[in-house]
Amino acid sequence: MSLRFDRLFSSLGAGALLLVSLAAHAASFDCAKATSAAEKAICADSKLSELDSKLLIVWEYVFSSSVHPFPVDPPQLQLQKFRDACGADVSCLSVRYNKQLATLVSALFAVQVDPAGNRLEALRPKKSEESTDARKCTADWRFCIQILHEHSDSPPLMQIDEAGANSSTYRFMLPEYQNMDVTLWPYVLRFADDNGAILAGALYNDFNGHTGGGYALGLRLFKITLNGTTFHAHEVLSVPMMAEGLIFSACLFGRNAHHRLSACANDHKFGATLNLDQTVKSGFPRLVYMTTAMRLSGSPSRERNLVIGNLSIAFDPRCTYMRIFRFDNNTGTWMPDQTLPECSDYTVP
Repeated sequence: MSLRFDRLFSSLGAGALLLVSLAAHAASFDCAKATSAAEKAICADSKLSELDSKLLIVWEYVFSSSVHPFPVDPPQLQLQKFRDACGADVSCLSVRYNKQLATLVSALFAVQVDPAGNRLEALRPKKSEESTDARKCTADWRFCIQILHEHSDSPPLMQIDEAGANSSTYRFMLPEYQNMDVTLWPYVLRFADDNGAILAGALYNDFNGHTGGGYALGLRLFKITLNGTTFHAHEVLSVPMMAEGLIFSACLFGRNAHHRLSACANDHKFGATLNLDQTVKSGFPRLVYMTTAMRLSGSPSRERNLVIGNLSIAFDPRCTYMRIFRFDNNTGTWMPDQTLPECSDYTVP
């Protein structure tokens, strides 16, 4: 969801965490319902509360971007197990939180380079706590990218600022689709030949807030040529990246709803990653697209209420798959080595 990306990047600086102040005692859980020794210790310490909230934001994002985006335990349960191991020991909790944050941030900003020299890297926030600069940039600051919403009645724009001997700013209009919320894909792919072309992307968030609805996050990649006075941008790839089917009624009713944690709110989940193919030794990069799809085993249709009981998660092999996208000279786009399976029951809210 787009808010997840906004919250994440407001909490991260260029290569390190900026401990931006959140609301006092803003833990990731409701302190009024704290039961374990660890939860009570966190709620009693404002710094631990802030770390707890920040860690969940980063943890959810990294899990959703990993090879297996959705482990059997959702991030909230993972975090609960992680913190409860310390009990009420504030020193233990502080050390664990800071080490885990450092590890996750390092993974988040890792750079992938294939043997051909093509480079996929995370964009880092240009802004600091004192700045309103909304751009996100490569580590060397050569490219800074942002999505602009200049008018509510017109499609958003992507702006690319290129630094160097001939600094330039380029803009192009993004395709609009049913008034979806559009945010920046926080990565950029730079080609080995460094001829001024990059791949940048936009995330399209489709949200259905009604009972039985959900959200879907789709990625649209654009090949952008920046070569002196030459500027060209065209769409080269469109794939679903994340989705959840929500069954709110399951959590709103029933005495045991609070024991089911986040599982009661999710009928199904879909997550995907896009990585460089490390077998490429020359030429254009190939992209490895991996998906994970899962459902609550025996879950009802979206039209029926969930029956209270023990719920387990089952992975769906039909929509858990891998594809290799290769550049096609005829179309000028990246095409999969096999047709993508029909998974709209996961990816359309």
